[in-house]
Amino acid sequence: NKNEVLREIHNRVMPAVQEAIDDALAGRAKVYELEYSWGAYGSGDAEFLMPYGTVINDDKGWLYITDCFNQNVQVFDLSGNFLFKWGAPGEGKSEFNYPGGIAINSKGHVYVPEEHNQRVQFFTATGQYLGRFGSKGDGDGGFRQPLGIAVDSKDNVYVSDLVTNRVQKFDAE
Repeated sequence: NKNEVLREIHNRVMPAVQEAIDDALAGRAKVYELEYSWGAYGSGDAEFLMPYGTVINDDKGWLYITDCFNQNVQVFDLSGNFLFKWGAPGEGKSEFNYPGGIAINSKGHVYVPEEHNQRVQFFTATGQYLGRFGSKGDGDGGFRQPLGIAVDSKDNVYVSDLVTNRVQKFDAE
């Protein structure tokens, strides 16, 4: 919804813009050259309504992108060629309700937190459902709006929550 988009702009985009301005004024401006881009507005293959999380699977040479409004994960090669996608709106297995960040562990398993389903689902590298963890709540293992996710070198999973203002660490199992 519009308020969520505005919140994302305020919380994520504006600090990055301010940092770039500060760097430029201090003579630390970074210069990047665009190599290529892909994607378009829409709901088809290689189309996005709100691309959010990105992660690269180095072993496969694939880029995964979560799309918050299309409720899916799209997968591309590193040249931007669409490979496949999975997900649909809902609360069941492989269904999403505002998927946010995305992370990959050493086995190639893909982790996706869902802001409105208050859980994290995980999949094989090709999108086959493996399981989920978390539930609605403020206690241990509970989420209100999980959005950020990271996996460390020991496959521990870290999930940040917008409402509870905390990060929870889960072991590899």
